[in-house]
Amino acid sequence: MGRRLTLPPGLARLSLRAEGAVRSRTHLSAPAPGRWRGVSKRHLTALLAIKLAALVLLWALFFSPAHRVAVEAEAVGRQLALGQKADRP
Repeated sequence: MGRRLTLPPGLARLSLRAEGAVRSRTHLSAPAPGRWRGVSKRHLTALLAIKLAALVLLWALFFSPAHRVAVEAEAVGRQLALGQKADRP
């Protein structure tokens, strides 16, 4: 009776629950579910904010109304008529 049962190193960290499921004791060192979810949400929110700011900046630099060319109907008519005049004999 003085003999003590020793488990192999890989099994020493495991414990048996009443239901018979095997669970690792290392789960206690993992961060709480709410904590890493909060960190992930902050990172995703920051990335989306940066992307939105980049899109707004690109729109302001290249596609805003200040960068649009004014088109007149007479000028368009002249440009289209040039191609038609060359086709006529």
